[in-house]
Amino acid sequence: MALSAAHLFDMNLSVFESDRKFSLVSYTWSHGQLLLRSPRPDDSSLPRIDVLFKDVRALDLRASFSGMKIVLADETLLANFPSKAAEMIEPGLQIFELTSNGWTGFVLAGAYFVHEDFGSPFDPSALLNE
Repeated sequence: MALSAAHLFDMNLSVFESDRKFSLVSYTWSHGQLLLRSPRPDDSSLPRIDVLFKDVRALDLRASFSGMKIVLADETLLANFPSKAAEMIEPGLQIFELTSNGWTGFVLAGAYFVHEDFGSPFDPSALLNE
């Protein structure tokens, strides 16, 4: 079941947190879709976790994370990054702050979704319209 965070608007509300390892799996600029994935741990009954951001306009991310927290943020966060992403803010977009082990990044997007399943690391995400 996919969970949407698009309805959450309280600033600095923790909207997703996991201690698992995540990697940037794909970014499709034509659709503005960014997919982060935590594969199933070896010999584990835990599911893989996909996090899909839609309508992505700007981002500052690492390729992988050991643990990840996503919170809604305001424009003041963007002042810390040289990309001038605040210039790209439009109605309907939100600033998602991503943190992991002392590192901070962001995704400026319309919404994000989380999905858990028992697929392999290379199976397509149920969140992508392929």
